Amino acid sequence: MEINSYKGATGLFDQHNHNEIVDFTGKVRKGKVRIQLMDHMPEIEQYRHQWDRLIHKANGSVFQTFAWQGSWWKKFGGKNKLFILAFWDGDHLIGVAPFYIDRQKFFGVKLFKVLKFIGSDIPNEQGRGAFIDYSVSDFLDIIVDPGYDDEVAALLLHFLANSTKYFDRICLQETSEVSWVQRVLVPRMKQIRWEVEVQQSDVCPVLYLNTDKGGDAFEQFMQERKRRIRTQIRQLNRIMEEQKYFKVCRIQTEDELEYYFPQLVELHQKRWNDLGYPGSFSEGRYTEFLLDVFRKLLRENKLWFVVVESETKPIAFSTNMVQGKKVYEIMKAFDHSSSLTKYRPGNVAQFYMISEALKADFNEVHLLRGNERYKYALTDHDLKNYIVKTNIPKTDVKLKKWTLRISDHLKPVKFKLVREFAVIGVHMKNLGLLRFPKHYISNLNGRIKNHF
Repeated sequence: MEINSYKGATGLFDQHNHNEIVDFTGKVRKGKVRIQLMDHMPEIEQYRHQWDRLIHKANGSVFQTFAWQGSWWKKFGGKNKLFILAFWDGDHLIGVAPFYIDRQKFFGVKLFKVLKFIGSDIPNEQGRGAFIDYSVSDFLDIIVDPGYDDEVAALLLHFLANSTKYFDRICLQETSEVSWVQRVLVPRMKQIRWEVEVQQSDVCPVLYLNTDKGGDAFEQFMQERKRRIRTQIRQLNRIMEEQKYFKVCRIQTEDELEYYFPQLVELHQKRWNDLGYPGSFSEGRYTEFLLDVFRKLLRENKLWFVVVESETKPIAFSTNMVQGKKVYEIMKAFDHSSSLTKYRPGNVAQFYMISEALKADFNEVHLLRGNERYKYALTDHDLKNYIVKTNIPKTDVKLKKWTLRISDHLKPVKFKLVREFAVIGVHMKNLGLLRFPKHYISNLNGRIKNHF
């Protein structure tokens, strides 16, 4: 198919004639580089291989792959509008800005539209339970060929500045400190005096593996750990080798995935429900989404689904996704009621993954969002995620600007209230109407001490 600027965007430009689109695109061209707006997934899917090759070239994350983003849109996109920008030099894809437009409500009225990354928080109309205003992804970004930073940035900013009739705000979530957005886009936004607000959202511990130095990668890894951790790792290594208490393996087929995935969900939910929390899989669509992603990545040999099994019963899982020379530990679970818990099957599953990464000469293991103690026992390094918000300079109704500000303050309150009702529901289900108040109050006091 011949690629023209904005081809396939008729769904967004249906109130304007074709000449207006051609005239506008003529203004934003820069040399041979051009921009294409796509708003239908079937149209985008034909470029999925070029998309993923670009991620490899840009050293992007697994959360930027077509498998992850396509599945997210399928499960969570709802009635919102795709707004994917592709940047081309001739027939070569040199940039992808995977956006969508979230049509947000204010007290039930659709009042403003926000440009976001596919894969960020669940859209306003659909977020519920544990997932309202909660992103299921890390390390989202605009994917750019390293040789085209200036061209893509200039073209993108020009396009966005002239597209304000389609959205009222830009909100880019889960952009790491080393992302293209932080390194290239934000400084240029500030140069042209856009109002840019950058807020830190999460920390993501990362394990750097010096496998390119030569020698024994495992011994190098051990030398960089603290003495106490080295002792624990050697114990875990001995447990894996002896297979006395349980065996460890990585699944290889879709049949195995279909068999073990529900057990992963069950163990994960049981532990978090017993602690008084809804758990990630309380949102049914998240269960469907993650299984869909795992199926795709398994076919591409990018899924490391580790199972720790005692006799015929799984007691721990570590599910990991691979992109380039990086591993991302997406989900862990273990049977906290098992008598074998003292042998730390969850740690065994995690260390098995790390040892596989060392054998494969991988460079990084990402433990992802959260500052849990067990993560920082393994590493002193982390990457910080940020939210970037900007209101593009334009003539606008003051009421809408005030509404955006009020919404910013109300959304965190709404998130905590909805989450709290979900927590109460879990306590009532586990303990009954009469017993739950005491346990819930104790749980709440603990969370308040830990800053909620």
